[in-house]
Amino acid sequence: KSLLSELQMLACYRIQQLHSQIHEQDRIEQSMGRDSNTFATKSSDLVVEARKLVAFAVLAATIDNVNHSDRDTISNGTCSSRWKPLAQMAGIWTSYADKLQIEAFLD
Repeated sequence: KSLLSELQMLACYRIQQLHSQIHEQDRIEQSMGRDSNTFATKSSDLVVEARKLVAFAVLAATIDNVNHSDRDTISNGTCSSRWKPLAQMAGIWTSYADKLQIEAFLD
């Protein structure tokens, strides 16, 4: 595997971790009341990090598609394999993606 695909995989794992932390933070905020700015700031910082990692993971898959011809894709499945980690966790990362990132995935 290439360094880019390894970094993409790490980004995907971190997105899953952040997703859990964000939901836990939301649960804590709801139980304590939404008055607490400390929790809101922490939760929003986690969302910002998740969005940056989603942007990287989608970019990594897109770069791979640009760098390989259709013949390479058919022969060894390299291009589609970069989308596989994102496909496996689409229900998570799409919460932090923008419209263009989702469209790139669906194309």
